[in-house]
Amino acid sequence: MATKIKSKKEEVLKTEKNVVVFMTPIKKLRIWVKPDYYEMAGPVRIPVIGKYIDFDDEGKFATSDKELIQFLRNHQWYNLPGKFYEVEEE
Repeated sequence: MATKIKSKKEEVLKTEKNVVVFMTPIKKLRIWVKPDYYEMAGPVRIPVIGKYIDFDDEGKFATSDKELIQFLRNHQWYNLPGKFYEVEEE
């Protein structure tokens, strides 16, 4: 199973600065940061758990993690029509 990076409204504090919000019209969009894969240790396959970003039901993902922000800004779907984009927090 992969590690979920999920944005929850109650987790994002309004007093916290440097929070970046991304929006999408796609319901429950999932973007893989690092996919699951297997490593071989002799004849045994060992699963290595990946990592992904889940946008919420409203199409919103908020984070202050600089690595995730940079990853999303460099993603091939960033600012494409119908995919996802960055918005300014009110």
